[in-house]
Amino acid sequence: MPEPIPVVRLAESAWLASLESAYLDLDPSTEPMWRDGFGGEFRRLLTKLAEFDVVELTTGPTDPMYTMDLVPENPELSPDVQGRLRDALDAPSLDLVTLTPLATWAVRERLLREGRFAPVVGELAAAAPAAMLGVVTEHFSEEAAAAEIGGWLAAHGGRDAGLALLMDAVRRCPFRTRASVMLGILVDSLPDGGVVLDGLRADPGLGPIATQLLVERGELALEDLDAGEGLLGITEQFLGLLETAGPEATAATLAELPAAERVHLAEAISASGHPDEVGLAELAEVFEQVRG
Repeated sequence: MPEPIPVVRLAESAWLASLESAYLDLDPSTEPMWRDGFGGEFRRLLTKLAEFDVVELTTGPTDPMYTMDLVPENPELSPDVQGRLRDALDAPSLDLVTLTPLATWAVRERLLREGRFAPVVGELAAAAPAAMLGVVTEHFSEEAAAAEIGGWLAAHGGRDAGLALLMDAVRRCPFRTRASVMLGILVDSLPDGGVVLDGLRADPGLGPIATQLLVERGELALEDLDAGEGLLGITEQFLGLLETAGPEATAATLAELPAAERVHLAEAISASGHPDEVGLAELAEVFEQVRG
């Protein structure tokens, strides 16, 4: 985990797992006693692990990431459990635990033995451009991604040669939303990423994605776009909607537009010059479906 975990949150998870695996049927009046006893033993275990440099115990406030799932919409935690955790995690300072480098190595070795995916920075230096970006996008933090991409560039002829290979990999990605994430991760790993992204606005393949990223990040205002870029941006948005939400949801969105406006939009998108010809053809089918 990127931030130390509140011990009470980890203990609660272990307690619930123990109840499930042991099939205990505890009386409501005695369950708090059993849970408190379990929590005490759990903390003693962590203290012993800390003596062996397996975990590091500290104190401090709870990172917000450990309370984000404590909402009524989460069916995995009962209201009683959520209320108990919210009360405990609301304390200004509480016990926290994190793995040491030694334990991180040991846990990773176990995950690999179990067939799990557990990448480390540097092991993708020989991977193909698309494979490296795909793994980094899905599994790496922003800091780790920057380190991995930097190492990959160094192993493939330096920034100029390697960056061209990575850009080509993004261009060949058949999914617009994934290509956008890959490009965002890539430019964020570069010290001059904003300049690189702005320079891609004129790129035939990456221009629409680069422009949309700049607008989303507040680095480019809509009024700064010329008519061609604006149309490409609208096309990119509809292609993204089609890819993520599907034809039915896209059709429902288009059906809300007046018929004349929808016809004009279909003609404009068709003539936008967007590089995703397959996506344009699929979007044209949706327009035709709504018109019919």
